[in-house]
Amino acid sequence: MGNKTFSFGDIRIREVYGRYYLYSLEKIEGNKMK
Repeated sequence: MGNKTFSFGDIRIREVYGRYYLYSLEKIEGNKMK
């Protein structure tokens, strides 16, 4: 049960970091375009 809770939390954290990472890449690419 503990492992399942940890796995679920890990997936959520990865999802949030993944979105933030993509957002950062878009901002960096946008700055390069200017």
